[in-house]
Amino acid sequence: LFSDSVLSDRYTTLSELQEKINMWSEEYSQNEDPYPNAFGEGIIFHHEIIGYTGIDQLPIWAIKLSFNANIDEDEPKVLILGQCHAEEIYGLEIAVELIEWLLNPHAEGNSTYWQSIYSIMSESEIWVIPTHNPEGLNIVHGWIDDLGQFQQDESFRKNKYDANENGIFDFVYGIGDDIDGVDLNRNYDFNWIFGDELNQLDTGCSGNSSYLSNYDYYRGPYPFSESEIVAIRDFAIDNTFLLSIAYHSSRSGCQSEKVISSWLWENEKEAPDLSVISMLGEEISQRIPTEDGLGYYSPS
Repeated sequence: LFSDSVLSDRYTTLSELQEKINMWSEEYSQNEDPYPNAFGEGIIFHHEIIGYTGIDQLPIWAIKLSFNANIDEDEPKVLILGQCHAEEIYGLEIAVELIEWLLNPHAEGNSTYWQSIYSIMSESEIWVIPTHNPEGLNIVHGWIDDLGQFQQDESFRKNKYDANENGIFDFVYGIGDDIDGVDLNRNYDFNWIFGDELNQLDTGCSGNSSYLSNYDYYRGPYPFSESEIVAIRDFAIDNTFLLSIAYHSSRSGCQSEKVISSWLWENEKEAPDLSVISMLGEEISQRIPTEDGLGYYSPS
């Protein structure tokens, strides 16, 4: 089906992600003794659907990794958001690898960290949402249209919201100029003013004014108009996470190879936990080499 795809088959498609979730569930959701040489870990895997996409009604999965994952315990919770923007598929791969890492601490390459994994799993709840933009993920990997033709836009960014209300998914191959879709990361009510209006043209970005991605930052008709973001909002409110990490990558390079800690607004409005989060961000950044191998990610 995807033989014409321009992407390497090592990247995870939506159907492959669902297959992995089913496999993990079959292996771990009823297994009360999953770790060798451990005692009392109980079930370590739980998954649930927290919402559906607005057009194709695709499920959005949340995966809980913790000792006694089938029980709601009073433990600090961490949220990992793998993929938000459709073309930023690295985050999905990181999320899948993280799940595998925590489920299989004695697998080859993981054994150095098994004590740390035990500590994480016994003292906290790790919730991973591999993608909350499955519609966009399908577009990036390719799909069969109503005429039976294979279509793909590996640079697509948004979901499939019908912005011009014509009942057709309107997209243009390549970067930007896609009439339909909402930038899910700009659909929150927080910082709503920084998202683009419908059909707003791009002006480039800092350090790369020639890189234009028209319509790609459309925030939607109103805050929380998209069911994908409503699902994330409600899930976060219900669980009161202590910390979250949202993965992004960058086509333009304007905001690439960074660990950005929230928040410092107008150089004076600090979040009360900024000192803790920024310290974690600095430690994380120094563990991730840049692509050229000449340094490490930059914290900001």
